[in-house]
Amino acid sequence: MSVPPSDPRYRATGYCMIRSAEIQNFRRFGEARLPECRRINVVVGANGSGKTALLEALFLAGAASPEVVFRMRQWRGLDAAVSGTTAAVSEALWRDLFNNLDARKVIAVDLRGDDVHSREFRIFHQPAEQVLPLGANGDTPPQQAPVVFQWRGPYGRNVTVSPVVGPNGVHIPPL
Repeated sequence: MSVPPSDPRYRATGYCMIRSAEIQNFRRFGEARLPECRRINVVVGANGSGKTALLEALFLAGAASPEVVFRMRQWRGLDAAVSGTTAAVSEALWRDLFNNLDARKVIAVDLRGDDVHSREFRIFHQPAEQVLPLGANGDTPPQQAPVVFQWRGPYGRNVTVSPVVGPNGVHIPPL
C-alpha cells in the first residue's frame, strides 16, 4: 500500500525492514554489501572487524539529523566537546567517520526495503570559505562546517544539513 507523506497513515507505513544495504567509505569499510537481510540477522567477528561500524552506518542512514554523530561518539566513550578553529572542530568531529580518515571520498549508505521504501545517506566535504578573524580579540562569525549530511527517502523526502560552527559550539540547523 502506497501512502503519501501528507496522509496521517504514513507514519504507520513509513517503516520497513531493511532487505539489503550497501556501505561505502564509512569507518573501516571501503565497500561492504549486505545483499539479503532477514528478519533476524546475527553479526559476528573479531574485535575491530567492523561490527559496531556496521551498526553505526545503519543507524546514521536511518536517522534524520547529524546530531546522532554526537550520540555515537558518546556511546564509544569519546567526549563530544571540542574547541579550536572551524577546520580543527570539523576534523575532530567528522573525519573519523571516513574510511582511512580520507574525507575527500563520499560516505554512502544505501538501505533498501520493498519497492517503495529505501533510504540513501551521504556525508561529504565541500570546500569552506576562509574567514579572517574580526575584532580585536580574534572572534570570527559562525561558519558552515565543511561537511554536509544528506538523506534521500521514500516519496521524495530529501534532507540536506550542514552544521554551523560558532563561538558557542556546533549548531545543527532545524530541519
